Amino acid sequence: MLNTCRKGAASGSQPSRGASPAPLWHRRYVERVPSKYADLGTPTACPRCGDTVRRHTDPDGVPVDLDIREAPTRLAPGGLRWRVTGNGTAVNLGWADPTDTVRVAHQDVCTTSPRSDMAKLLAYWRTGASRAATQAALEALQPDVSHLRRTPNRREVRSVACPQCGVAAGQACRAPDGATRYVNHQRRVTAYHADRHRSIPGPQVGGQHRLQPPREHVRTVPCPRCSSPAHAPCTGAKGKERTSHHFERVAAFTASH
Repeated sequence: MLNTCRKGAASGSQPSRGASPAPLWHRRYVERVPSKYADLGTPTACPRCGDTVRRHTDPDGVPVDLDIREAPTRLAPGGLRWRVTGNGTAVNLGWADPTDTVRVAHQDVCTTSPRSDMAKLLAYWRTGASRAATQAALEALQPDVSHLRRTPNRREVRSVACPQCGVAAGQACRAPDGATRYVNHQRRVTAYHADRHRSIPGPQVGGQHRLQPPREHVRTVPCPRCSSPAHAPCTGAKGKERTSHHFERVAAFTASH
């Protein structure tokens, strides 16, 4: 995945990257924009910590990964406050002082290297009220992520090579006699899901999973309780397949991701 979670700025109240903030008229407009526009960004994952973030572009077209959590303006240092316009563009507010909340660039609060002047904001996000708001933000993210996890069509599956018949990406599967298959091999479908699992962000924030992981993701690990292998459903006491996973399998997946 392309790493656009840019390196943090030096300590002090400076914008997250070297470019100057947006013009004053633009910042005043964005100050009045409802925070709902922050959901217009594309969900992706921070390549350093794995947190779910929303990717926008700034007025210059440069990608900006914003943290999905709302930040009270008083806890976000001047120069590190962002708002999102109605077309999804992320704008740095400079030292403007909105009365409600703002967003911050994820790079400034990434668990791998948070800025020292974000300590108060990070402490606030650990409070009970903020955790509830974060849970709501992650739940709002699910429709976008679910769309990415939908059942793939034949062409999408062919974007990966087939491990069974050996054809390259973009080509149709082949039967043992060399004839072209209309349907992809099941192993190719499994390979596609595995590749998509690595590219689609998991519902994570602050380094912790906050939502139940999808079933197809949990099945990428074996079950320590019933010993079902990866990609196979869990089984009950009499060997019957279960529609749900054992708790131990969910815990194993969460611990490994």
